[in-house]
Amino acid sequence: MTPSAPRCSGTLPGVLPDQPAQRLDVYELIAHREERAQFRARLLRLRPKLRSVLVPYTLEERPISAIAATLGIPEATAYARLHLARTALAQTSKQKIPPRTARVW
Repeated sequence: MTPSAPRCSGTLPGVLPDQPAQRLDVYELIAHREERAQFRARLLRLRPKLRSVLVPYTLEERPISAIAATLGIPEATAYARLHLARTALAQTSKQKIPPRTARVW
């Protein structure tokens, strides 16, 4: 039987989208931070043209038409870059990448 993990003293709003005020134990919190650091590292390694479509589409939930208009590119190009960015992220997710110290946002 494993000992009970220590609990965080406060709630963590926005940690999990389904349950914004869910409490996480310390080990889950550390694992979550490591996952976020790995994701940031993978995002930073994407080419800027791919990242400029992926971030607003996936993280900001903007429509592809608005992203294409902002970037001054055809929608088909935006969709192609989104596909390439997702493919590149899928390939890098199979590799361990050390996180950078710089922030994405």
